[in-house]
Amino acid sequence: VNCTTCPTNTFITDNRKKSSAHEEIGDCERCKEGKFAQAGERSCDSCPAGTEVVNSKCVDCVAGTFSTSKHPSCEECNPGFYQPEAGEPYCLPCLPGTFQSESGQASCEACPENTKSQHANSTKCDACGTGEAADLGSATCTKCNAGEAGIGTNGACDFCHAGQYRNSSMSADSCFICPVGQSSDVGSAKCRL
Repeated sequence: VNCTTCPTNTFITDNRKKSSAHEEIGDCERCKEGKFAQAGERSCDSCPAGTEVVNSKCVDCVAGTFSTSKHPSCEECNPGFYQPEAGEPYCLPCLPGTFQSESGQASCEACPENTKSQHANSTKCDACGTGEAADLGSATCTKCNAGEAGIGTNGACDFCHAGQYRNSSMSADSCFICPVGQSSDVGSAKCRL
């Protein structure tokens, strides 16, 4: 009598010792979830972290996803995290100055000008306050430069108009009018006679 091999993802641990363990297809035990076996195997295998079982083979998780030994299926990185490589067991946090609002992403985005993200794994960037500015990808906002004030769109730094000034010790939320008899050019830090 010819024996039939247990199908893929099933196994028999008995090594030809008990005939009763080899009588019917129901004697083949199914692998637990996340494990696999080739046809005729005596045990099931697990895929390493960073991979998952697809058609009884270990396949790398794609960029933006990960798997661990406790959770053998590839999962998307949460918002605020990313993974640029395939086959990794973890996601990386977005660095300050960057953010990621979507899950399953391979990279983070730089905060736009005049916004900031101060902490790692940010899901959004916060607008700078009135009289503050920030370059692309900034973690913090800084006070407007001398000759500028928060008179631009949404309180962003913009040059003071002709006839106005602001030095670095003054409040950064507005420009000040030159005293009578004095004038200034656009973006001036002081007035002149």
